[in-house]
Amino acid sequence: MSYEVLIEYTVVEGMEEEAEQARTEFVEHARGWEPDNFRYRVFSKGEAGTQFVHIATLADEATQQRLGAQPWFKTFGEKIGRASGGTVSATRLGLRMDSGS
Repeated sequence: MSYEVLIEYTVVEGMEEEAEQARTEFVEHARGWEPDNFRYRVFSKGEAGTQFVHIATLADEATQQRLGAQPWFKTFGEKIGRASGGTVSATRLGLRMDSGS
């Protein structure tokens, strides 16, 4: 069964460009990677433009394991970790209600 992972972080001053580059590179890789099993969305949060929320939708645990083995996934984690001063949090979400079909 598919599930979502919520990723949140705040970019520290002076690291905005590195964070933007990391997000862009990651999304470029993600676009062509297992489109039936993986979706990734990036949102900004707040007025300052330094807070971000990402939502990953994964088909199953096997997809998450394959994703975690990708070199571009590891590079993204390292770059965003640096750009956020190590404040990245990831939380698996559990769907309780859905208004869609």
